[in-house]
Amino acid sequence: MGIPPREWRLRTTDVFVKEKHIPSPNFPKASLTIQALGSKAGSFFLFLLLLAVAILALIPYLLWGLALHLAVWLRWFPQGKSILLVYSHSPLWQDYLESRILPHLARQAVILNWSERKKWERRFSLPVLVFHYFGGRREFNPLAVVFRPCRWAKIFRFWQPFQEFKHGKSETLEKMTAELLEEVRR
Repeated sequence: MGIPPREWRLRTTDVFVKEKHIPSPNFPKASLTIQALGSKAGSFFLFLLLLAVAILALIPYLLWGLALHLAVWLRWFPQGKSILLVYSHSPLWQDYLESRILPHLARQAVILNWSERKKWERRFSLPVLVFHYFGGRREFNPLAVVFRPCRWAKIFRFWQPFQEFKHGKSETLEKMTAELLEEVRR
């Protein structure tokens, strides 16, 4: 005859005599049963498996980013280009970008207009690949990506500051513009 699973508790001072469980009076009951130990080991194994999959998925992503950096350094830097600027014909930011930011970046920037994306050179051109990698799927318009030799690119997402600007709060937009222009001057 077996002992019910909930009675199977592991404690250092317990004594088991012919299927009789004699609990020790000096120690409180342990909360870790054999069943719980098994489920915790399974959870830990699942965690390790998911971690390995995440790392394996992250490696190609990072290698692709490194390849894009190398391509920018080798193709754009000799031409004096170190910035990717993406914006659109939105009435909210077009005038601001064209009057306050573009004059400072025009010589150094590769410019993509999101409103004219159907006219972009090729789908797999370097500017478009850089935009898709660094822009991602959220708050990508307007966007500035500043490249520096042997450093990871710095990304400036202007979408949220322009949303605040639309509601009368210009502080974050002015701050991000100043940070971008400072980064370009370096």
